[in-house]
Amino acid sequence: MVRLGLTLLIPFLGYLVFGLAGGPESRRHVQAAQGQEEVAQRARQVLFERAEELARQDRLVADFYRIYRKLAYPLPVTSINPHDIQVEGLKQYPWEIWMIWELEERIHSLAWSGEWSGNQGHRNLAERDLAALTLWPTYNLWDNPHLSVGHTGRLMAVALKEWSWLSDEVRSALSGACFRLVSMHAPWFKESRARLQNVQDILSHTERGSLIHNIPVIATLGMAMAARASQHPLQDELDGHLRALILAELELRTEGVTEAISYDGYILDFVVDWLSDVAEELRGEILQHPEFSRMMRQAVLLATPGRLETFAPINDVEALEMPYHAGILAKTMEEVADPVLAWFLKRYPIELLPADALAALASSDQWPREEAPKGGAYPGLYVYILRSGWSADDVAVVISASESPSGHIQRDNGTLVIGTEKMWLIDDPGYQQYLPGEEREFTIGPTAHNAPVINGVAQSNRSLGDVSCRQLEPGVLRSTLDLTPAYPDQLGLERVIRDVWLVEDEYVVVADQVRGKSSLQSVQYNWHAHPEAAVWVDQSGRGLIDAAPAQLWLQCAGRRLSGVDLKRLPGSRGQMTFQLTTPIEGEGVFWWIFSLGKPVEYRLSPTQDSLLVGSRSFSIG
Repeated sequence: MVRLGLTLLIPFLGYLVFGLAGGPESRRHVQAAQGQEEVAQRARQVLFERAEELARQDRLVADFYRIYRKLAYPLPVTSINPHDIQVEGLKQYPWEIWMIWELEERIHSLAWSGEWSGNQGHRNLAERDLAALTLWPTYNLWDNPHLSVGHTGRLMAVALKEWSWLSDEVRSALSGACFRLVSMHAPWFKESRARLQNVQDILSHTERGSLIHNIPVIATLGMAMAARASQHPLQDELDGHLRALILAELELRTEGVTEAISYDGYILDFVVDWLSDVAEELRGEILQHPEFSRMMRQAVLLATPGRLETFAPINDVEALEMPYHAGILAKTMEEVADPVLAWFLKRYPIELLPADALAALASSDQWPREEAPKGGAYPGLYVYILRSGWSADDVAVVISASESPSGHIQRDNGTLVIGTEKMWLIDDPGYQQYLPGEEREFTIGPTAHNAPVINGVAQSNRSLGDVSCRQLEPGVLRSTLDLTPAYPDQLGLERVIRDVWLVEDEYVVVADQVRGKSSLQSVQYNWHAHPEAAVWVDQSGRGLIDAAPAQLWLQCAGRRLSGVDLKRLPGSRGQMTFQLTTPIEGEGVFWWIFSLGKPVEYRLSPTQDSLLVGSRSFSIG
């Protein structure tokens, strides 16, 4: 796992849970906060408007954005897979997941609107769609329980618990369908999971990685909720296993195990719903666990300056498509009572919240104390963060740093993104395409990220040496990462060290030390601009990323950029890339300066181990 250097542990240990809070709110406001009653009323209004739109539709539109497909399912949906559409290059695709996401949101919107407004038309449509769901012959198309089991189990259990206006006939059908869902997957649970009833069982298991992966965890949580709703005999065993599993997952977060913010949030969203009917002691054991708040604070740490609903595109993440982190905050804000999370949620665009999160806001009668976060250097679960603040004209630098074995964690340690004015001007794909072709090869290939590509070879391991993240002095933040273990042994590398400095909200300096045991020929850089930005290279060899009102200048100390270095890489969704390949003989230091608004003057020392920007000196080592 990631080895945290003393420079990180000593001054920033407190930030792991509490360090974001403190100090006055930024001099530049992100968004005006609203009163609690206004938030509740707005949540009900959004629910009703969303339900009104859905009520007019006779098709359920599912957007398979990862593979560029949209399907219009007839309503009500009467089967988990009512089509035989194929995708070239993919033997089997989980169509049902994206469809069920939309079905769950549709039913939640209509039913919760009916709950709050009393609209009988909305209630009738929700009841019709739920009745059709109970008739599905199966809730899973895979050998083992998949995400569809989690979603359908939760959806039917929530309906039984929350909406008393459902007819007795539909309630009986829902209970029977819940019982059937659990029974269908009981052999899998009894064979592989039922005996794992304490935390140590999970932590010491030889295949613990597969135990805590989001797919089986979410499926098991859906089974447990369905078992409780239908009084299935497996209820106690499912709950006992899940208590051990979730506490083990939280414990593993202290070792750096993560699936990144989108998928960590996906799991916790189900955990929170499962907890709604368990004993208070167990609720407190999980919701008050330090790692629960820490995981939720990733949303704050990674937020785009001035646009809190999006976050740093590091690893396989989807801020708008999977907004579970924000939904969890709405569901738990009163119990967790974290002032920074309350600050964040109050400023999150309410229209983007899923329907069940809107329902939680609509029923809340109090709001925890708020406290604005302050700029600084922060260790995240899979990144290191340097930021001047959270407002649009602040600057955030997020650096990939993880040894987690999850497939959603990419081999891109040291890759950084630079955000300001509501976007990441130095960008990263932030996802992996599932569809075979140029785009997939780009998103998982050597040019997808901006860590050094050495002799044409990118990183092959999720490994790190020593890392640190700290404030050097007021306004100057620094992170240092030893990337050497991330590269394959055949390169014969002795050292690859990346240093990153953020100075106020003015500029970022990056220094890469590269040294090989044998001959090294080249180091390549791929700095991706935001897809909506314009780019330029001036006569002085400086690059420009222009996204008014923000301008970011790129300079490589001692080397000039030219128009030849500006490329649109095959498979890119629109990002232009400054791709510079420079020769190296044995060892070298490569300095980059990224400045906001205008280029800066610099002077590189003859030994290349220090750089002077204005009157400020930066040194490696």
